[in-house]
Amino acid sequence: MSTKATKHSAPGPYLGYGLQTVRLCARLLNEPPDSTVFVEHDDDVSVLYSDGTKLLEQTKRVKSNPLSDWSVDLWKTIHNWLEDHAPFDVVSKLCLYITPDHEPGEFARALAKASSAQDVAELVTRIKSQLTSAKKKSKVYPFVSRFLSAEADEQLSLAARFEIVREGDPFSTIRLRYEAAVSPLLLERIISFALGEAKVKSDRLLEMGKPGAINAGEFKDTVRRFVQEINLPAYFNFDSPPIDPAEIDMEFVSRPTFVRQLELIEASKPQQLQAINDYLRAISSKTRWGEEGILLPGSLDEWESGLLQRHSAICDSLEVLHSSLNDVSRGKAVYAECRKLEMSLQGKSVPGHFTHGCFNELSGTMKLGWHPAYLSLLE
Repeated sequence: MSTKATKHSAPGPYLGYGLQTVRLCARLLNEPPDSTVFVEHDDDVSVLYSDGTKLLEQTKRVKSNPLSDWSVDLWKTIHNWLEDHAPFDVVSKLCLYITPDHEPGEFARALAKASSAQDVAELVTRIKSQLTSAKKKSKVYPFVSRFLSAEADEQLSLAARFEIVREGDPFSTIRLRYEAAVSPLLLERIISFALGEAKVKSDRLLEMGKPGAINAGEFKDTVRRFVQEINLPAYFNFDSPPIDPAEIDMEFVSRPTFVRQLELIEASKPQQLQAINDYLRAISSKTRWGEEGILLPGSLDEWESGLLQRHSAICDSLEVLHSSLNDVSRGKAVYAECRKLEMSLQGKSVPGHFTHGCFNELSGTMKLGWHPAYLSLLE
């Protein structure tokens, strides 16, 4: 597999991240959520799957071609895999990651394509036929000879799992996860955040003498929350179907608690119907946003706390400034002031009907009220 270099090939702000961290991050974002990704454990990067199998990845960032026929990088990697992991019973894939992109030589290409004992035997014959006395004395020969001397089933087992991944830009795998959904400016922030999280988490574990193991699902959730936080629209989407008038009428007839709260301050029927409409729209919006993953953890708790604080402040103010008002008039004034409030959710603007609907939701659960004596009157 090869990815050509792009205009992003010069990583710029990402130069501080080593290739292992980049590949750790890329694997975390692309492996199944129930898998665990390691750095500097079984290999440069490795993945442990829920079924107990492993992926091993050796990473190479070199100017000379590490895939040439007599590359020390190629044959030393194969030598180490044979020494440390043969017969590969629990290894599902042996990945050699190369950047910048290099064209594989005859041997590397044949090894990656081999799928039968005959394919491997033919490769072994070709390698032996090209072993000259000069090459036998070179640095690569001890590593090549480990492969040639391996049992045929070991050679085939290695070849069946061998994969070459070539990328001109080592950040392209991470970039492809998000570039279709966010602006270029946000894309760079996301990549920087993901790389930083991968490095900090793995470094901390290694410094403690523990394996640099990170759960892919938890890592994805962390990055997803960051993306949601910086990529939310200026306004939440309130384009939902209008509330059925029959549903509003049924709610009005049933006299839920928030409607009874309005009756205490002698709100008109149109006001009560509007409150019901806003309440139902607010509930629908929150449900939809939760399903779409727009709401961040704890954001609705903060929103509710903010509404309760503003309501309390308005009540305190009216008690000081308009103490002469009777309870019904004071309740009307509190309700009117709350309806005028402009609030934000997760730092984003929301329209008035959502704020109004949420205030009525809180009055329906008796967390606040309009009439000063609403608790005793409703109980």
